[in-house]
Amino acid sequence: MWGVVHAATETQEVDTNLGGEGSITITDAVVGETYTVYRMLDVTYNAQSGAYSYTVNSDWASFFAQNSISGTGGYVVIDTNGHVSWNGVTTSSGTIAAQFASLALAYAEENNISYTYQTVATTTGNETAVDLTFTELPYGYYLVDSSLGALCALDSTTPSASVADKNTSYVPTVEKEVKEDNGGNFGQSNVANFEEDVEFEIVITYPYNMSNLILHDTLPSGFTLNADSFSLYYGTVSGDYTIDSTYYTITTGTAYTSCGCSFEVAFDEDWLATLAQANKIYVYYTAHVEETASVGYTTPNVNTTWVTYGNSNTESEPSTTNTYIYDLYVYKYASVTDNTQNPPVTTETALAGASFILSVSTGEYATFDSNGNFTGWTSNSASATALTSDSDGLIHFTGLDSGTYYLTETEAPAGYTKAASYATITISDNGDVDAYVSCSASPTGYAVTVENSTSSKMPSTGGIGTTIFYIVGGVLVVGAVVLLITKKRMKSDNDK
Repeated sequence: MWGVVHAATETQEVDTNLGGEGSITITDAVVGETYTVYRMLDVTYNAQSGAYSYTVNSDWASFFAQNSISGTGGYVVIDTNGHVSWNGVTTSSGTIAAQFASLALAYAEENNISYTYQTVATTTGNETAVDLTFTELPYGYYLVDSSLGALCALDSTTPSASVADKNTSYVPTVEKEVKEDNGGNFGQSNVANFEEDVEFEIVITYPYNMSNLILHDTLPSGFTLNADSFSLYYGTVSGDYTIDSTYYTITTGTAYTSCGCSFEVAFDEDWLATLAQANKIYVYYTAHVEETASVGYTTPNVNTTWVTYGNSNTESEPSTTNTYIYDLYVYKYASVTDNTQNPPVTTETALAGASFILSVSTGEYATFDSNGNFTGWTSNSASATALTSDSDGLIHFTGLDSGTYYLTETEAPAGYTKAASYATITISDNGDVDAYVSCSASPTGYAVTVENSTSSKMPSTGGIGTTIFYIVGGVLVVGAVVLLITKKRMKSDNDK
């Protein structure tokens, strides 16, 4: 369940049955996480005078015997009577005290030191956090740990102690963005071609000393992870410092990751403990867009990422990006007029066999596979892929980025002439095509329409041209006969 932790409104009291008079309250303990207390020092406490006397608990004797802990310049001083006091020189800083607590916890885990008591924070309702109280604890100086790994506090139960679980206000968060085409900036969405590598950025903000921190990422169908593309950094801004590959482990493949996601990145806890709280982790990688990716504004390719943390693998709020891919329909037709009807009727007839190519302003020409899927760019127009209209007059270009394209007819159907010039077509970032008009032949109801025309018919040998010669010839023959008859009559009259 994804969610954030809210301040506690419920109290959970755990009786340790250890017979002591001390107690520890963890405010805003995260429900579902495990809380553990270790008594490192035994305490003799005088309630009347408020005096303390610390001695080493037997389970922790080896820890305090280390020179780095109690030697010269160490964290504590142990006198000849076994009484423990802080070394004021080295422990005046809260950061130093936190380091001491981290060392103690690491020692406890590595040496299987027995805890004093352990419990899981629970709720009787729907709370995400409760105030968890351990009662009947012997007086002592306690190390308090959380399965979230970010508590690791120290305090004395004389008679009671209160520790705030800072995870309620500072849980790990993750934000994912994808590189946009314009300007190379990262944002929540982008538009891409088929066969393009898309770059993603993931920013993890985490609490100090977080345990079991794992990044999870699920790529959409049709996106293939470039497994060698990862680069990881940390710092207050991206690229401050490169994370050495020994400090994280990348697992890829849905069959191998713990959650069936595309990949996971598990971070080394010892390395995380060295980072300042202001630092963030930056993860970059690319994925290849295949022809099986979703096409259209209403079906974006959604990429989801989240982190899990703590022994209970609590999940953070997810972060998503959308990658859009578009297509383009072209409809080729001719207008045919039936003059046998009165008045004449003109209809559109779909034309098969018209071929077109797409290009862009950079002088590159698009290539496509036999199904009309975009495969790449070429600088040679002769190498461009021409797609041909089918029996419905349609051409389908698919797998396109947003931008301006030039549609050029390279071959017209038999009996028709090619379009005299190219058409300029712009696909917007939200998939709108400026040259689209209503088109019933297109599956979407819209297409770029291109009309073809036929040339004027030249005269044939059986046409009007020959008829003219026949008529003129006939007139000349008749004239000659009339002239001959007239001359004969004139001669006959003269003989008389």
